[in-house]
Amino acid sequence: MIRTFSTLAIILLCLTLLTGCWSRKELNELGIVLAVALDQDPQSDGILLTAQVVKPEALKQEGSSGGEKRPVQLITAKGATIADAIKNMSKELDRKPFFSHNKLLVIDEKLARKGLLPLLDFWGRSSEIRPILWLFIAKGVPAREIISEKHGIENIQATYLNALIRRSTFHSEASTPSLLEFLKDLGSDTNDPFAGALEIVECLPSADKEGAAKGVSLAGTAVFKKDKLAGFLTDRETRGLNWVTGEVKNGMIQVPSPKEAGKLITINIKGATSHIKPELKDGNYHFTIKITEEGDIAEQQSLDDISKLPVLAEINQAQQQAIEAEVSDTINKVQKEYGADIFGFGKVLYDNYPDEWQKIKADWPDIFPHVEYTLKVTTKIRRTGLLQKSLIEKEGPEPEVNSRNRPYDMLREE
Repeated sequence: MIRTFSTLAIILLCLTLLTGCWSRKELNELGIVLAVALDQDPQSDGILLTAQVVKPEALKQEGSSGGEKRPVQLITAKGATIADAIKNMSKELDRKPFFSHNKLLVIDEKLARKGLLPLLDFWGRSSEIRPILWLFIAKGVPAREIISEKHGIENIQATYLNALIRRSTFHSEASTPSLLEFLKDLGSDTNDPFAGALEIVECLPSADKEGAAKGVSLAGTAVFKKDKLAGFLTDRETRGLNWVTGEVKNGMIQVPSPKEAGKLITINIKGATSHIKPELKDGNYHFTIKITEEGDIAEQQSLDDISKLPVLAEINQAQQQAIEAEVSDTINKVQKEYGADIFGFGKVLYDNYPDEWQKIKADWPDIFPHVEYTLKVTTKIRRTGLLQKSLIEKEGPEPEVNSRNRPYDMLREE
């Protein structure tokens, strides 16, 4: 009897090792979605959903001697809601749409102006959605054109756009919040959300093709008042926003030569920080924005002797003025035209004066456009590169080579 029970126990133990997953998904049954575009259905008030779906057979044939085949297919479906449109995709797609690899959600500008809340509920609720799903607004074109246009060296448009977004820190002139970050700001009563923007641009023709080509480019920032699109910021204005929020990591600043009119000096941004301090005086709200930046001289068109401290001091001052102009122009535009607190002034006020914030939070949308601010910008040129002087000299010996790439505080005073 004991042997019988032992045998049954071993059999039952083995059976537990053979169990499978009830929710398994076979790869050959899934249509892997890499990007989604949402447009207004021109024939109704519904949604026109376009999905970029991987074609496995085309991926296998990449690099073969046959004709080039696009490794993705665009599937478009209509629906009264997002879920309804995805259900209708099954009428054209022989696999179940699978969104766990979706990198990008692009929404038409017209839809965004009506409000994003009805469009984002599905993506925030679904367990398949990636934690980092980029949210962008299509500027001036239907959203489906953004994910349809072939551009860049990648065969898959979604992969190209994903790399383009991740490289945006190189210039700090684009906004790239994820859907999760947008939803977090949308649910906050201290600040308004913003998203990235994409547009179609004309490109120079390649050597093997005739005529102008089209491509996709980052296009600054889409500013929202709650869930409705209020307008856009240019690349320059976007960097003004990033200066305030502390998101400037790299980039270039062109400043005029202090000695030669029409000549520019380019400074390579190496790092920046930002701090916002609120003050409450006699019922008025004032914000002091302190920005600190360090950079290297990357290029010089003029004959300025940048080995001299007085010359560098003038370049530094010009750099400070350039940053101040970018920031003030951006804040003034957002206050006057959009009235949306995308800078987080309300959040800083709440953190420092929580009791006061509770009194005024309902009126903050009316208060924000009129708050005053002061800019305090500190810049430092760390290095001048290998050359102490310009390559072009009117007279005299060849330019000296700065073999130590000396920092600013080691340069001579003359």
